[in-house]
Amino acid sequence: MSERDRVGAVVRAALDQHPALRPGRALVQRAAQLRPDQGVLAAVHHQHRRAHAADVLRGVEALLRWQTPEGENVPPATFIPVLEETGLLEEVGFWLFERALQDATCWRDAGLEPIEIAVNVSPVQLRHPGFLSRMKSIADEWHRAGAGLAIELTETAVLRDTDVVVRTLRELSSAGIRLALDDFGTGHSSLSLLAKLPVHELKIDRSFVALLGAQPRNAALVEAVRSMARAFGLGTVAEGIETPTQLQQLIGLGCEVGQGFLLGRPAGPDEILERFAPGR
Repeated sequence: MSERDRVGAVVRAALDQHPALRPGRALVQRAAQLRPDQGVLAAVHHQHRRAHAADVLRGVEALLRWQTPEGENVPPATFIPVLEETGLLEEVGFWLFERALQDATCWRDAGLEPIEIAVNVSPVQLRHPGFLSRMKSIADEWHRAGAGLAIELTETAVLRDTDVVVRTLRELSSAGIRLALDDFGTGHSSLSLLAKLPVHELKIDRSFVALLGAQPRNAALVEAVRSMARAFGLGTVAEGIETPTQLQQLIGLGCEVGQGFLLGRPAGPDEILERFAPGR
């Protein structure tokens, strides 16, 4: 059974046990009823991160994409809650790690320098009893393939059961997995919590980036996050860069790495290879 068929079978089985479809469930159900000749059940796209000064690829973020047999895109805001409710988010999440590793291996074999791939992890996944042991196994596979692995967590994900989460993250870090705090500045985490977390990178939320140039305070917020990261010895990535003005302001504020539609939209693995492989 192929990976796509395996994920589809898991999703179908769970949805069969939840007949009371709520809004959005029907879309996911149609996507799960895919046959091999009908297209893609779930796919992985990658949005790259760029070092501004040298236009150098600094890694990619792996993103789950879901389609119905009719080609209708199901937004994450629809399918993620369904996967959580049906208890399938863990399995689909691990499938995403597997596919991302396959892509990294293909890029390496085609001559692309090894890069880091970041994968989002939800609070549901983080607190699953088997998450830590399985992630350590995944980390071993990634290291053998010569690929860099990072996971991204929102501030919300670390605010509940903080002591347990901190222990889990420390073990993941010890296994060679880099950790990034996503949407930084939009939650309620304290500086004392940030000092405890074994994170390597802060991602500056797109809501701050979007208003650069429109509200002077937003530039001050971005600069404050950048200064805080520097004080803690952390890297920063600015999210949601969509205009040249935003890019220039971020460079002026000392943000060396960014991602967003201006720099590149999420793309399939072949498109990433086409753009960044040597001699292409």
